[in-house]
Amino acid sequence: MGIETQQQYATLAEILKNLALDGAFSLAVLTDHNGLPIASSDGDQAASEAQSAVVAQIQNVVIRALGNISMSTPDEISLNDVNGRKLVCRQFSGGDGVVYLAVVIPNRMKSYRKAMNMAIRSIQKVWDS
Repeated sequence: MGIETQQQYATLAEILKNLALDGAFSLAVLTDHNGLPIASSDGDQAASEAQSAVVAQIQNVVIRALGNISMSTPDEISLNDVNGRKLVCRQFSGGDGVVYLAVVIPNRMKSYRKAMNMAIRSIQKVWDS
């Protein structure tokens, strides 16, 4: 079952806005397996598309690299920058396939898993409704 109504899209955007606010994340974006944006905590469509494309490229590179060393698809990828920020990408089943939830954490020492897990459960409920 996929996202079929404007209300479902609005609910997903609200979940991501709350995730970003509650987790003190600078960004939360949900993408499909092709890197196309589904929803974002940021209402800027162009920015959401660019952020989604970056998430998809990171996922593809990591998956290819892990395949070269006989590891399966990761459920989480995180990258830290020299300024202390962290990008976390989580893969999960949603709708008719695999989707990715990515957040940017301004302080890499901040916990994020509980907030992301709660958001993923909420997102999956939207698809199941």
